[in-house]
Amino acid sequence: MGRPLLLWYCGLLVFWVSASSVAAAEASIHASPTAPAFTLESRHKIPSVLPAASPNGDRIHALVVDKSRQQLSVFSNNGNLRELYRFNCSTGQTRGRKELEGDKKTPEGIYFINGHHLDQDLSDTYGTRAFPLDYPNRFDQRMSRSGYSIWIHGTNKALKPRDSNGCIVLANADIDRLAEHVELERTPVIVVDRIDYVMPHEAFQEVELIRQALSGWRRNLSRMNFKGLTGLWAGSEGARTQLWFRWLAFRQSHDPQRRGRLHFTNVNIFRSHQQVVVTFDWNISTRSDPWYRARLYLSPSPQGYRVIDAVGLPVL
Repeated sequence: MGRPLLLWYCGLLVFWVSASSVAAAEASIHASPTAPAFTLESRHKIPSVLPAASPNGDRIHALVVDKSRQQLSVFSNNGNLRELYRFNCSTGQTRGRKELEGDKKTPEGIYFINGHHLDQDLSDTYGTRAFPLDYPNRFDQRMSRSGYSIWIHGTNKALKPRDSNGCIVLANADIDRLAEHVELERTPVIVVDRIDYVMPHEAFQEVELIRQALSGWRRNLSRMNFKGLTGLWAGSEGARTQLWFRWLAFRQSHDPQRRGRLHFTNVNIFRSHQQVVVTFDWNISTRSDPWYRARLYLSPSPQGYRVIDAVGLPVL
């Protein structure tokens, strides 16, 4: 294993960490900006939905919705995790994971904010602002889940638990504060029935399996190994072939001699149930070339994690 790749592996295995005592965290963080940063120690449990991030990457924020507690937490990480806020929220009137349009359930999974609407563009229902989510995501589409217009938004009424048609609703003051930590197409929103916490060694094992899939993806793209890439692919054959030909065209125009190296940075892993999304920035050839942002959607298989889709212009 080359030294640059080894260093990249080590960087990937720095964990998002949580409070040593979940109860203490709940007491101190609720709707508060003063929560401390937590250090990685073996006795500390970590939130299973945020297992790993690059230690020297850009600061990234993640939103985690706990439907059972009717709370939305804002996490920040650039090597050290900090739970910045924990807001009360309201989710769908009907419990459970959204499956069908009109079922009044809130989806569960890993989503990304892809829009921002202010009050002048909204009806009173949505309060001061709204952030659309990319539901249905790639996993939902594979499961034929239906519905649309799932947003995080404010409200001009008193906030009540489980009072929405499927959206995630915050008080206006809270969503205005939340807006400071949102970056379109980059900020993940992880919705679960209840946040689970695991010991670091448990997260380490999971991250190792995900890392193997990611490093295999990188290696086979770099070597132009179509057969190797196929072995890591669990999506449709048509999508795989289309991606490959786009990659060939990009490589030919940017690195026709195929001497450049494929670089990954700002790697973050998010997981929910049997879903994993890895986000990263990448470029090819030299580090002064343009950088592109990408996402890989992975699911487990008996042979390890496999890619079901890849997103990120101009190639992935």
